[in-house]
Amino acid sequence: MERSWFAVLPDADGSRAVAELLRRVDDGVEVHEHPSGRPWLVGRFRAGSLLVGRQPGLVTALVGEHTATEQTLRALPPDLPRAVAALADLPGNSHVVAADPRRLRVQGTASGMRRVYRVRIGGTEVLGDSAAVLAKLTGAGFRPGAVATRLVFPGAPWPLSWEPVWAGVRAVGPGRYAEVTAAGCVEGRWWTPPEPDRPLESAAEELRAELDRAVAVRAGAGRTVVSHLSGLDSSALCSLAVRAGADVVAMTAAQPDAMDLDVDYATETVKRLEARGSIRHEVIPAAEVPLVYAGILDPAPVFDEPFPLWHNARRFLDIVRRGGRHRPVVHLTGFGGDETCSAPIQTIATLLRTSPVTGARSLRHTVVKNRWSYREVLRGALGRESYGRWLARTAAGIGERDRPRLGHDLGWGTVPTIPAWATPEVTALATEELLRAAETAEPLSEDRGVHASLATVLAGSAIAAAYQALAEEAGERVSAPFFDDRIVRAALSVRPEVRYDPARYKRVLTTAMRGIVPDAALARTGKSNTASTVITGAARHRDGIRGVGEDSRLAGLGFLDVAAWREQTRGPLDIRRPAYRIEPTIAAEAWLRACGERQAE
Repeated sequence: MERSWFAVLPDADGSRAVAELLRRVDDGVEVHEHPSGRPWLVGRFRAGSLLVGRQPGLVTALVGEHTATEQTLRALPPDLPRAVAALADLPGNSHVVAADPRRLRVQGTASGMRRVYRVRIGGTEVLGDSAAVLAKLTGAGFRPGAVATRLVFPGAPWPLSWEPVWAGVRAVGPGRYAEVTAAGCVEGRWWTPPEPDRPLESAAEELRAELDRAVAVRAGAGRTVVSHLSGLDSSALCSLAVRAGADVVAMTAAQPDAMDLDVDYATETVKRLEARGSIRHEVIPAAEVPLVYAGILDPAPVFDEPFPLWHNARRFLDIVRRGGRHRPVVHLTGFGGDETCSAPIQTIATLLRTSPVTGARSLRHTVVKNRWSYREVLRGALGRESYGRWLARTAAGIGERDRPRLGHDLGWGTVPTIPAWATPEVTALATEELLRAAETAEPLSEDRGVHASLATVLAGSAIAAAYQALAEEAGERVSAPFFDDRIVRAALSVRPEVRYDPARYKRVLTTAMRGIVPDAALARTGKSNTASTVITGAARHRDGIRGVGEDSRLAGLGFLDVAAWREQTRGPLDIRRPAYRIEPTIAAEAWLRACGERQAE
């Protein structure tokens, strides 16, 4: 099944030629027109995702997950900015498109789940939701430096993580819109993060209401819904779907690790929910589910960028396809619960500044738990280094391979590490990209904890969107309600000492879900550890892992030392040290094989 995508064109003479190019990219496109008759919205749309409204002097569209109707769009204010603001505030997760006689505006979501990209073709500004489609439209190749930054573990820092890998394609900033007029294309801000100043009960009440609305958008009464049930986040969505009156099929995939407790918790959760509504539980035996690293040499889709969790794709698709046998309207997943309802350790720096006693207590708890150096962590937490200087320092140390754990310096983010099998060319290019960013990059917030939280949400939404794309190609619809902007706003509005509480697991979510999620699930104090599952999968699929180095596109770029890769993948994986994590290399190699030889000049 083809993936959905769209492009938006201004009401200008060059739009017809661009629309014709888009038809050559995909001969199954729909074309919606400006009142003038010129093409406006061109693309392939999933059934039920597109809603177009027309009124005198204004055309609007929603693309995504929503419950809006034609009447919703007819009732919009006739002023474009106010109409766009009203549509962006609806429950769900959608792109908003609008045009009047003077301008065209497109915006995605603040969470990054729905992104907007820009290219210019023969004087015509083209906006769209897929960097890969726009790159194909222009014939652009990938930027080797951008690929190099995707090879680091655990990932490139902002803004490198946001910039497209395709030459000539620009990403509209998070929380910003793109507006095209006769004078050109400009970006403007439409979203700012909430002040993290609300008390627990107030924020939890709003979070509960927004989660309820989000689930109702996807899982109405009487509709069959598959809920991927494992941890606390998915338990919340599953419980809300039952409460909404949906016919819920809860699916839990067992892990080969005997210490994994997901099945036990899920079984108890379903047992308690059976008295409240319609729910069935399907447990997939561990022996029937593909292990991590299964299928890593399978042909990959052309994602907008390398998919960091490609090593888990076959396992995910197997679960989705099993769920598809129940013919659900949607698969609900807990993607985004970690990113929105808990906080990164950089929040300690915020707490030491705003609430020193609480910050010191959180610092001690974190240092003891992770066995870090108290003096080293405290020095980092109290540092006043600018974001640009942190990026420059990160560039200087990116080749270090002796850090056993991640994040202990409490700088602006987790320090990325070049893999041990990468060539000096990778180090040089990644360093160059970081230094380039250091010259001009501004943090997402001047508060280090807020910046890290927002960067985490943006990184997580990119992964969730890639999982959605995988499922769509398999003919299934997967949803991640935790990345709805209204939920992100509610979760981020709570005070930092609540979001980062080492002694309490996801405190704002557990408070929000009291009386909705069964007590057994609310009592969980963390996630199941999958380290042994990773090791088992690596042992089972050793040939596939080693095969990444055979006829390698990364090696062809001069990025992969094949002999070093073979040596490091001969025996058990070292998952303790960042420089020996193989997942980014697997992701980049799969993506390059899918792209072919489309390197930028």
